[in-house]
Amino acid sequence: MAAMSPSERRLQKELMSLMKEPPPGVTVDGEQASQNLTLWTVHMEGVPGTLYEGEKFVLQFKFTNKYPFDSPEVTFIGSNIPVHPHVYSNGHICLSILTDDWSPALSVQSVCLSIVSMLSSCKEKVSVATSLLQTIDNRPADCSYSIAVRRRSVLPAVCRDDGGNHRQYRSAVWERSVLPAVCCDNGGIHRQ
Repeated sequence: MAAMSPSERRLQKELMSLMKEPPPGVTVDGEQASQNLTLWTVHMEGVPGTLYEGEKFVLQFKFTNKYPFDSPEVTFIGSNIPVHPHVYSNGHICLSILTDDWSPALSVQSVCLSIVSMLSSCKEKVSVATSLLQTIDNRPADCSYSIAVRRRSVLPAVCRDDGGNHRQYRSAVWERSVLPAVCCDNGGIHRQ
């Protein structure tokens, strides 16, 4: 039997910890994860007293051999993807600790807790696209540049017109899908 890499040792330790002391409403498929440490299935239940009470979700964690220095890729899978402003219809999650704010000090357990917290704090079930359109329609002057590109899911780029100067204007392109960029100026005019 080959020696485990540092990444595999860390994943093995986290798997045992998550199986032994999971956050409330979270369970990991330990048998599947122990057979393939780079692909985990985590089951999550909506917290009582929240919009997602009684709902059951499935998360997929994918790890590279650079974990914990690289964040895991975490997506909702299956037929029940939560309708949430930070969850795309394809299951991808917009959560800072999964990208820019990732730290090797974080763990699968902390990611699960963050996702539970994200779902629990939601006040209204609104999809990502609906949320973006409401922001553009209701507060065009507050639209600042942002682009969210996830695998097989693209949101339009949004830029701010600061006195007629359109900065950071881009189109979102991913896997042969192109969506127009949307510019909203301080007068509320939406242009492509």
